[in-house]
Amino acid sequence: MDAKSNLTITLSLFGLMAGILNVNGILTNYQWVFWLAFYVFVGLILAKRINKKLFIHAFACGFLFAAFFYIIEILSLPIFLENNPAEREMLTHLPDGLSPRAYLISVGMITAVISGVIMGLVTMGFARFLGKNTPARSI
Repeated sequence: MDAKSNLTITLSLFGLMAGILNVNGILTNYQWVFWLAFYVFVGLILAKRINKKLFIHAFACGFLFAAFFYIIEILSLPIFLENNPAEREMLTHLPDGLSPRAYLISVGMITAVISGVIMGLVTMGFARFLGKNTPARSI
């Protein structure tokens, strides 16, 4: 694995921290702030440190961030529901036959793809702002 892949994976590990904080109810009302800070902080780092295949690295980082976040929630579902009453209430209104874990897996996959695209676009924007050449073929 090269240094760029190591950087991408290391930065995406913030998803584990966010998942743990969310499971314990710490991010309940401020989850969006954490995600926004992640996009800005990591997007800037990736834009500065990666020159080739910038969108791919950024997409992978955003995707893994969200995937790690939801994996922690799913693995710690009883604790998550205990510490997040609003989510517990929402999950009681799922259609019959849809378990909370299945719901979180499907939402997690969709969120991971969206997070990857957002991270890629934010990073490309920062690269352009920093004056880096970001031709379409770098995608």
